[in-house]
Amino acid sequence: MLLAPLHTPELALVALQAPSVDSRNGDARRMRRHLAHELAHVFVAERTASVKRLGDGNRGMRVQSWVDEGFAENVAAALDDERQVVDAALARSARTTMTDDTLAAAFDDLASTTRDDAFAVATARMWRAVQAHGFRFVFASL
Repeated sequence: MLLAPLHTPELALVALQAPSVDSRNGDARRMRRHLAHELAHVFVAERTASVKRLGDGNRGMRVQSWVDEGFAENVAAALDDERQVVDAALARSARTTMTDDTLAAAFDDLASTTRDDAFAVATARMWRAVQAHGFRFVFASL
């Protein structure tokens, strides 16, 4: 598990669990992918002049949660050429209809039963943007 619970103009915090907590955290490729995801959140916050404090209802975020999560998922998938992550998101999102409001609600509630669907929709949406315009343009346009 990794999370980036705090981004401010002065600092960012990324926390991760050791392999002694969960043996999957000993998988270097998996952890590199997750770290890339969390660092993408930090870069999105910097690019958009957002402030993120876990649990504050995204008050300081200047980008929608689905954009932030979808971009981070695509960065992580691209890092290790994990096209199956995108393919799975595209397939799942094709069976799921979510509005921006339902996406935000799912991302704001860490225990949401629709959180996996929200990740799929966000990943698919951002993948389409990246495919159409490229990572650099999408990041610059956040």
